[in-house]
Amino acid sequence: MEVFILEDPHGAGAKSAAWQPEDFFSVPAVKGESLLSVLQRTGAPVLAPCGGNGTCGKCAVEIKRPDGEWERALACQTNAEDGMFVIPIPHKDGLRVEGADSDAAALARFSRDAAPAGQLGVAVDLGTTTIAAYLFDAATGKLLARGGVANPQASFGADVISRIQASAAGALDVLEDAAVRCIRQLARDLCMQAGADPSRIARWAVAGNTVMEHILCGISPESIGSYPFEPQTLFGDCRAVAGMGDTYLCPCVSGYVGGDISAGIVACGLDAFVDLGDGSLSEVPHRRILFADLGTNGEMALIADGKLICCATATGPAFEGANISQGMQARSGAIDSCRFEGDSFRITVVGDVEPVGVCGSGLIDALAACLEAGVVDETGRMLAPDQVPENRAHLVALRGGKPVACLTPTGTVALTQKDVRALQLAKAAVSAGIACMLAEAGIEPSQIDEFVVGGAFGAHLRPAAAAAIGMFPEELAPKVRLVGNCAGAGACAALLSEDARVRMKTVAEAARYVELSLDEGFSDAYIDAMEFEGAIV
Repeated sequence: MEVFILEDPHGAGAKSAAWQPEDFFSVPAVKGESLLSVLQRTGAPVLAPCGGNGTCGKCAVEIKRPDGEWERALACQTNAEDGMFVIPIPHKDGLRVEGADSDAAALARFSRDAAPAGQLGVAVDLGTTTIAAYLFDAATGKLLARGGVANPQASFGADVISRIQASAAGALDVLEDAAVRCIRQLARDLCMQAGADPSRIARWAVAGNTVMEHILCGISPESIGSYPFEPQTLFGDCRAVAGMGDTYLCPCVSGYVGGDISAGIVACGLDAFVDLGDGSLSEVPHRRILFADLGTNGEMALIADGKLICCATATGPAFEGANISQGMQARSGAIDSCRFEGDSFRITVVGDVEPVGVCGSGLIDALAACLEAGVVDETGRMLAPDQVPENRAHLVALRGGKPVACLTPTGTVALTQKDVRALQLAKAAVSAGIACMLAEAGIEPSQIDEFVVGGAFGAHLRPAAAAAIGMFPEELAPKVRLVGNCAGAGACAALLSEDARVRMKTVAEAARYVELSLDEGFSDAYIDAMEFEGAIV
């Protein structure tokens, strides 16, 4: 049995009838196999953050059955048929990939490796949801281009647990190949932007969470999925990656605190406040710094009096816009901020175009605005139009008998009750993780000198809104420093400097990991953090 898939689906959908049979390639399928399974094996650009449960609606494809007409369907809910034509509907390119304010500092702190004239290097932030890459002239250290795309592994689910499960079920090779092909294509695209020859790429450095680094190297992450959550390696060395050659993998701390954290800490210069046993700590004042890389995985660190404590909490993909009814990544058309002013929601949109969805920072803002407007109560329940003040009833509509919060005047983009619950779970996980780390160190929020927030999601976070929904204590809001993609900045430093690589390894080895699943106080803190205690921004 054969299914035919469009070779280059960009721009597909509305003009599906224009494609010719020769534009498709054949893929073998078995009776009863879902189209999502077929597409996963080919690495086609389709997302399934719900893991194929049919709940997110984001694995849409155009299909044409033999002797039928083109129609739209969910790949996870449609079985392959012999002779079926399939057009994946890719998410548009143009992810907003910005530098961290630590970029220059991360590169300036360390001596640069010698490299032949004309040699190129690529640094990669291998995220669960997004892959960002940075092209450098390795000889001069000049950044030539940067860009990002959605991680194609998302067809297997939005979080690391889904990737672990898929690997254990026999899809490790497919996941590895999807990541490698995506990185290589992104590198070629950056070379085209810069007018550079991709054959001159001789250096690679990757920062990612522990599961992502395992999969990239073809190492099963299955052991990370069950107690005692031990990885097969903590990296911090060069590995032969299929299709890329020798690649430096930033060192990990544990199964759930990865190389993105060690890279981020060094990129932001926070390692200067950690006692690494080299006497350098005596040269700087002691500080208490909270660090969080917020995305699909909630990885956090606390530096207190020279000691480094790390933990991880399962935030889920809500902050990245996955598992949200109209969630999306920070690309054109995404609402990235929302405020309640007067009796209306005021939004801004990436690209200043008509809004089509809402990204992570916009979601936090929108939830805070809904709480302030009184359309969501302190338990997270969304109120119906007749349950809110008359002058605010226009902010809520009923769909299928259930209330939704209209972020746009016509309700083209809205938050559902399910969206609020997903955000509630995510913010409670972050809040509980912070509470447990502070308790472990025996310090109060008021004693924190600085709260450093990294990650693509964190780059545009409004601290007041995050504090308003209870993601972290209000005392920390004025102490927040947003550093953007500091993991990417750290990967850039690792690409160009042996000194940086050594520093990251030392930091990772100095860290003490706290397993929150064994912390007696975590469950209580998590339950307490579910409530909204009022949100006046």
